[in-house]
Amino acid sequence: GQLFKLMQTLESTTPHFIRCIKPNNMQLPGIYEQDLILQQLRCCGVLEVVRISRSGYPTRVSHQKFAR
Repeated sequence: GQLFKLMQTLESTTPHFIRCIKPNNMQLPGIYEQDLILQQLRCCGVLEVVRISRSGYPTRVSHQKFAR
């Protein structure tokens, strides 16, 4: 039923993820608040994904294999 349709949809796509990072609280161009950016990268899991990938776990599993 619904799970099968979802799996078909996932298998027919190539997922991409976009993370929007706010560079500063003043909404001014060209200004980067390092602490603000770092906090956002930590909270949305980007730093953890980079750490895991660097550790040698860039394994990708298809949705079909994962669902088994």
